[in-house]
Amino acid sequence: MPDMSPEFLKKVRADLNAALKSVGEKHGLTFDIGSISYRDDHFTTKLQGVKVGGKPAEAHRYEEAAALLKLPPLGTEFTLKGEKYATKGLNKTGTSVIITRTKDQKDFVCKTSFFSGPSFEKQSTAPAQETLGAETPLQNWIQRENIFAKPDQKYPVDPRDLTLGQLAELEASIENALSPENLTCDGELRGHALKAKERQLSDALSEVNRLIERINKERRSLSRAQTF
Repeated sequence: MPDMSPEFLKKVRADLNAALKSVGEKHGLTFDIGSISYRDDHFTTKLQGVKVGGKPAEAHRYEEAAALLKLPPLGTEFTLKGEKYATKGLNKTGTSVIITRTKDQKDFVCKTSFFSGPSFEKQSTAPAQETLGAETPLQNWIQRENIFAKPDQKYPVDPRDLTLGQLAELEASIENALSPENLTCDGELRGHALKAKERQLSDALSEVNRLIERINKERRSLSRAQTF
């Protein structure tokens, strides 16, 4: 019988990766075997499948919480202790960033607080991509929505330029994002990252409601003026 030891499980992981590679090539997917826990007679792990060109769960968690946690754009390259790394994702509790060492593509974790410090800001290099660096939660949400919108359906960057119809659309999309399954990324997002995401979305929704109320108030005032 096999001995459920770290050495044995490393061999099993390597064989699984080799077997899954052909399955991925056939179906246009990449597979990632998560951490392995084991006892004397069994082991458990989590398998993640991502379509080619897609983003894994940890990358989506990162982008959801990046604005409030003050993280750099996903894929940002930086140097740590003489080695080059790039940001890859966020762990489930939202306390650590998953980083990839460039020379061998090996993954490590780094506290989120590191990325808001001056030592990181001086030597990091952001990737050439559109980022979410908005001033308010609503502007952040607008930029996020505009990334996926068609050119003629993009929202104004300044919330004051939004029409009542556009505000209603944003209100619906934010409320949908606040639903339990979307808020937690089907249970993948937890802890500080989950609270940060909920606070960011709630603040954006409050801003939308204030703008809607302002427009309606202006319309009521205009209607009274025309009546007299």
